[in-house]
Amino acid sequence: MRVRGSKLYSFSNTLSVGVCESGERDRHDASKWTFVIVGLSKREVESQCSQIEEKIERTLDARVKNVEREFV
Repeated sequence: MRVRGSKLYSFSNTLSVGVCESGERDRHDASKWTFVIVGLSKREVESQCSQIEEKIERTLDARVKNVEREFV
């Protein structure tokens, strides 16, 4: 997930979501964040992804530029 902005917020009250700034850390105008979500079903994980995307758009002074999802 690529977002513009550099503030890190809490994205979930659950232990099933991990997040780290995984790229472009030296730039103040762009960063790349990686979210790892663990769930019992694909539906549960998709729901959590959607909630995170909505929270980013609603609470950050940032713009989502790209979203890539990989299920393992």
